[in-house]
Amino acid sequence: ALRGSRAIGLVAPYYQTSSQVNQVSASTGAFAAAGLHEISPTMTAGSLAALRPGTAAIDATRARALGAQLGSTLTVRTPGASRLRVRVIAEYTGSNPLPDVLLPAPSYLSVFRPAGPQAIFLNASRGVSAATSRAAVSRATASDPLLVVSTLADYKSALSSRVDQVLTLFSALLG
Repeated sequence: ALRGSRAIGLVAPYYQTSSQVNQVSASTGAFAAAGLHEISPTMTAGSLAALRPGTAAIDATRARALGAQLGSTLTVRTPGASRLRVRVIAEYTGSNPLPDVLLPAPSYLSVFRPAGPQAIFLNASRGVSAATSRAAVSRATASDPLLVVSTLADYKSALSSRVDQVLTLFSALLG
């Protein structure tokens, strides 16, 4: 329903699970290719444009723990104790929603077989107001009471509220 809406421009499912990568526990996931262009993580090596079956990108802050670097091979344990071997083609860093190990969506879906995405990132179509796109999302998700829809503004508000709580706590402790 979201992909068919003229009010929604980008629909990018995001998948993530925990798995063993080179015998180390790591978050492993996939993000629709269109979504990767939108979040544009800071690249320290390589390019996410090169992400294809048989390859992976990694979070640079986890490279050492995974025993990985650009060009090295990772062994990802998948459900059913099978193994997926992939070559590292890119490293990213910074504040982004990406997992420790990012696989191409088709590869992830074929080996992990998730019931559905953990999140779906959306953007309004060009020229469509936030209110119109939000209404389209609300209509598409209204039939599922378990879905949680949040906007960037919702996230910023929640984060600000948490910071205020911590500052209040420190203020009370310092008296």
